[in-house]
Amino acid sequence: MGELPWFRIYTRSRSDAKLDALTDHEHRIWFNLLCLSAEHQPRGILDMLDPELVAIELRITADELTAAVARMARLKLVEHGDDGFLSFPKFEELQYDHPSDAPEKARDRKRLQRERERQQRDSHAMSRIGHEASRRELELETDTDKEKVLCEQPVDNSPETARADVRRRIADSLPAN
Repeated sequence: MGELPWFRIYTRSRSDAKLDALTDHEHRIWFNLLCLSAEHQPRGILDMLDPELVAIELRITADELTAAVARMARLKLVEHGDDGFLSFPKFEELQYDHPSDAPEKARDRKRLQRERERQQRDSHAMSRIGHEASRRELELETDTDKEKVLCEQPVDNSPETARADVRRRIADSLPAN
């Protein structure tokens, strides 16, 4: 077994009235049964057809196990059916799978995230390139329009026009007040 199996235990267990009703020894048995059931498939269900084997695994006697399970069942901490299986209520609900529980799923999720980020970067880069191209086209169109306007206007080489042009250039170069 390459990975270490684990399960969630919640801090509210510390103040659970049903668990408080157990003796320290029964609480340890409950905890060990919980650990043992988390190691089996399906998780949260333990085969108790042969309680002596389970007792050996827990390092207690079969009588201690039977008495503790009966008490836990009365407190509704466990469900012990006639079929010989022991289960923990709400185990599956509280032990939901986290994405990191399955490394291959986490790897696929990260790969998809990187693809989305790359597409966003590429899209943003294309948008900038498109914006730059549009700006250049607009500048070219504006330059072409200016050339058209310049070409369409009659050329006035009179001294008055030359003086007015010089005055305009000087005025444009002065700082505004």
